[in-house]
Amino acid sequence: MATEMLWKKEDLHEVDWVKEQTKSALSGLQKEVLYTKNWDEVKFDVDTSLNYLKTLKDKKTYKEVMEKNPWATIMAVQILLKNKWFNVWKIDWILKSQWKATSNTMEAIKEFQRQNWLTDDGAPGPDTIKKLLEIYGNWWWKTWWNEQVKEDEKVKDLTEKEYEALREKTSLTDDEVKQVVEYANKYDEMLLFTWLTSITDKQAEELWKINWVLSIKWLRSITDKQAVELWKVKEALRLNWLTSITDGQAKELSKVEYLELGWLTSITDKQAEEFWKVNSLWLDWLTSITDKQAEELWKVKESLTLNWLRRITDKQAEELSKVEYLQLGWLTSITDKQAEELRKVKWRLVLDWLTSITDKQAAELAKAEYLGINEKILTPKQKQILKKHI
Repeated sequence: MATEMLWKKEDLHEVDWVKEQTKSALSGLQKEVLYTKNWDEVKFDVDTSLNYLKTLKDKKTYKEVMEKNPWATIMAVQILLKNKWFNVWKIDWILKSQWKATSNTMEAIKEFQRQNWLTDDGAPGPDTIKKLLEIYGNWWWKTWWNEQVKEDEKVKDLTEKEYEALREKTSLTDDEVKQVVEYANKYDEMLLFTWLTSITDKQAEELWKINWVLSIKWLRSITDKQAVELWKVKEALRLNWLTSITDGQAKELSKVEYLELGWLTSITDKQAEEFWKVNSLWLDWLTSITDKQAEELWKVKESLTLNWLRRITDKQAEELSKVEYLQLGWLTSITDKQAEELRKVKWRLVLDWLTSITDKQAAELAKAEYLGINEKILTPKQKQILKKHI
């Protein structure tokens, strides 16, 4: 398929013809999808779009479909991008029009491709579709797979008391892992293991199927195979006592949306290059970082928490200020230059452990969008300066 598709003006009005072309491919879409579908309705078509794109399982099939009927594919991609907050204006089957106001789908696809290290040609090709299915698929494939489990393979349902008892164990059998995952998904709960100290590779294959949050508090190490499986957790992965990881494991774990590594005390520059790909990253026990790591970590999409970072350089403050949400829980002092930079954090800046600040620093920090600071360290004058934040 060409990377740019220009449509004639008269094509935009042939709604009935287009509907017939797309009806069989996307039977779940309502007739008004072409021009009048609103945000609430779009969300309900995610499953249908995923189910359709799944049928484009290889390049040969993709080519045949796109030659005969590209509209359904474009619409499905539009729906999935819009539901992930990419700037798709309309679900209108148009990839690009010579009228700029009509459709910006190609630009939205390019942005998605850039964020996922694909060639940014704006075409919804096989690699782009595969990546979309991969991102959405953690949740969707798990739901589909759970529905396919044969009756004779199902494990018995747990009671709440049995579930809580398994969560407190230091080791589990493969069947017990299946039981707790099924229970947590059934009741939409976070799966929090209090004392589990080790898992097998096979158990990792089960644990990623959790629909929400997976926390294994006392897990000290993981294998490469486990890293490959655990990143597929849909929402959040917490490995609070993991003390070391390899660069390869960092690459895998960076694919999760929310990652918390509570006891990791140091990282390599290579790991920093991988970790910024996480939406939200917690490195609670990281005590220092290099300038190179700061240059990478600020790229975290949503929030960065470095609760044990005791000191930073002015250069690091300049880099870290580019993040949307920044929490530096144990930073006890800052320079004037750092105050000037840190207040530029786009959304929320948390400096809970500062022991004192100057009036000049207070004046800079007052410009922050949101500031978390210990009110007890402030002078009356500083409280007045920072009154909107305390």
